[in-house]
Amino acid sequence: MGIISLSKTAPICDETKAAEEAVIQLMEIAGWENDNLDLEINTFNVETNTFIESKEFFFAQNASIGNFFIGRRSYVLNGGLLSPNTIIGRYSSIANATGIGVNRHHMESLSTGLLPRNSFAVSPPQQQPYTVIGSDVWIGFGATVVGGVRVGHGACVGAGAVVTHDVEPYTVVAGVPAKPIRKRFSSDIVAALLATKWWALSEQVISLLPYDDIEACVRFLQNL
Repeated sequence: MGIISLSKTAPICDETKAAEEAVIQLMEIAGWENDNLDLEINTFNVETNTFIESKEFFFAQNASIGNFFIGRRSYVLNGGLLSPNTIIGRYSSIANATGIGVNRHHMESLSTGLLPRNSFAVSPPQQQPYTVIGSDVWIGFGATVVGGVRVGHGACVGAGAVVTHDVEPYTVVAGVPAKPIRKRFSSDIVAALLATKWWALSEQVISLLPYDDIEACVRFLQNL
């Protein structure tokens, strides 16, 4: 784990240490604890375990989301649903009318609806699993990602898709249910991009990359 800095506009109190520990735990859940991410948290709420690195994400409209992280320059357009227990990486784009971390309804019980409390209930309510959206992910208009699914770095989800299973890095998926269509790049390029973890670099370095030439990008990253 890299350096964690908390914005001066965020609450200044004894919560600082708790916030740092909570962010580290979320990175471990996502599997990013060894990515050497230097996190600059702009807004956080320890009570809801919510951490916003992205300045492009409007926190006030989503203040009730718990156990939530969204990374640098990632955004979610209006009109969608963001569920608790969601972790989103950096440089990811999520379109309008999307549902991220949508709960699965248990169909084995009497009803899928809201029943009155039952003293005979034997199963305690289960905690919602974490939904993890990697860095450099694009999720198209009206797509749904079911709770507990992991969408790998660099993946693309087509408009209207319903993602019910994990998506491999740099894979394009579409359809209902979503199925792999193709890879964004060759296997060599994908492996190189995953190895460099370019999204963990500083913005000063990233701004030097030749964005429109993926092979030149890889050469640049490998020579850092």
